[in-house]
Amino acid sequence: MALASLDRLVAKKKNQKALMEALQVEFKKDPVGFFKCLIMPLLPKESKVTLDHDGIVEWKTLVEAFPKPGATAAPPGEDGLCPPG
Repeated sequence: MALASLDRLVAKKKNQKALMEALQVEFKKDPVGFFKCLIMPLLPKESKVTLDHDGIVEWKTLVEAFPKPGATAAPPGEDGLCPPG
């Protein structure tokens, strides 16, 4: 019900305009922070990865599937990238 209400709220043209303006302000302040704090949390956290041509498939998090060399993932909310709240 909450998502349906949100959908109706965002469907209104005046609310779309207000949302776009607010997002533009935040983007201009810090484009990288905007991406890390607003866009990244919306992206899927898991991806289906095929391991071989025999059709063996395993679910892996994107961090596990494509780690940075020598990097370890911080627990959600403990990465220090986004301000609290």
